[in-house]
Amino acid sequence: PFYQTPNKLATMKMRIVMKSFLVKNLEKKLISKFSPEFLEIIDESHKHAGHSGVSKSEDTHFKITIVSSSFINLSKLERHRMVYSAIGKEMVSIHAVSLAIFTPEEKKER
Repeated sequence: PFYQTPNKLATMKMRIVMKSFLVKNLEKKLISKFSPEFLEIIDESHKHAGHSGVSKSEDTHFKITIVSSSFINLSKLERHRMVYSAIGKEMVSIHAVSLAIFTPEEKKER
């Protein structure tokens, strides 16, 4: 399914693979902060089930792809810091996040 925010109905496509409480919070924070043209949050926790310190029922590992003009002229490090800052306290319950952060132009080039 695709989800659209009111401020970008014509251009925004967001695909949310899992809709757990944590994913909903991540989605809300990232949309609020970056008004992305594309946002994909994939829960990859099942790939890590059985690893030391990981419960089967926990949302612990995520892959986030985000495309936003908010990242224009920023380094990879600056972009990562911005995303980590935006998701804030949610990071306490997350073990690992893989980030793919692009500007609209960079995404077109891929």
